[in-house]
Amino acid sequence: MHVFSSDNAYLQGLQQLGGISPADTFDNRKYLGRFGLDVATGRASIFLNAIISLGPNWVPYLATHEYFHIVQQHVGRAALPTWFIEGMAEWEALRLQGEPRPTSLGILLTEERQGRSHPLSALETWEQWRRIDRGASPYFKAKVAIMYLERLAGPEAPIRLLIDNTVPDPGAFDSRFREVSGVTIEQFEAGIADFLEALIQEQSVTTTPTP
Repeated sequence: MHVFSSDNAYLQGLQQLGGISPADTFDNRKYLGRFGLDVATGRASIFLNAIISLGPNWVPYLATHEYFHIVQQHVGRAALPTWFIEGMAEWEALRLQGEPRPTSLGILLTEERQGRSHPLSALETWEQWRRIDRGASPYFKAKVAIMYLERLAGPEAPIRLLIDNTVPDPGAFDSRFREVSGVTIEQFEAGIADFLEALIQEQSVTTTPTP
């Protein structure tokens, strides 16, 4: 794992240590981490832009997120929507490292209720994902989508979808998703806001001290 303490060092490291082209490096300027190959060892590696102002909890969280992407690549991630890939990585990082931004659920709920949240159909490809303004974080939506999927179909549901979708056919995911979850993706998305509101209420109950 390579950790850099500034934007410039991070971008330089991606080129020098990760062998990433200047054009691709420029595209990574708005992200805090990624995985790739270490040109010296030929092995999968994590590259992190550990800006100090983010606080200490972000480094292990980001490292876990990127490590899970490496796991996904070995298991099978062909033709999987970007929201699914990123959502799984976010959820695994949250479970193992805790929430680095406790306000994320509240922010997403506000966006959902005001119609400003990005629909899952707009988060299917990396090209769609990379064009999104970070102010309305697609990572929040993706993480909650995976949490909701587990609530609907059990904790093994995301893993089943990850393993089963090894064929490069975009339509296969929609069909398999319905088999695993019992609902279409459109029906699934229609329930996210209510699930999110219930989740926030559940967390409020569990974190409120008893008088």
